[in-house]
Amino acid sequence: MFDYTVMTKDQAEIARYSLMEKGRYKAVIKKQESKTSKSGNPMMEVILEVYDNSGDIHQVKDYWVFSKKMMWKVIHSMEACGLLKEYENKTFQPYMVEEKCVDVMVGIQKGQEIPFDKLGDRPLGSCYPDKNCIDDYVVDVNVKPASSMPLNAVDKFNDDIPF
Repeated sequence: MFDYTVMTKDQAEIARYSLMEKGRYKAVIKKQESKTSKSGNPMMEVILEVYDNSGDIHQVKDYWVFSKKMMWKVIHSMEACGLLKEYENKTFQPYMVEEKCVDVMVGIQKGQEIPFDKLGDRPLGSCYPDKNCIDDYVVDVNVKPASSMPLNAVDKFNDDIPF
């Protein structure tokens, strides 16, 4: 049986624009794509599933730009993924981050003004909605994350599984 939650249009619109509060959360890196930034630097577009305080999943897109000014975020993400040695040895490959469980600091990015050619029937000066963003990746294992996840999600983050 195909299982889903029925929502009204109003409920769906509220869910569409719901934001997580700023804070620390558990996440899983679901997808990555290698690209080049506007300034010509190597870049990864990363899609994360972030678990909010209710255990609901929010997809958040992040960009790792391999430039001098943004290398701090790349290094933090490598540490959080357990891939710092691979990064330092230049053996890192983008696919290595997929399905990695990480702690992230979530922020809120103010919606940008909609360009004139994309306004449609909206008034001049309209903005896109605010959205969640990844401010940083966290390695400090002594600090508990803000989110509580459903039991099936907690298993992904359990490092105490004997092999």
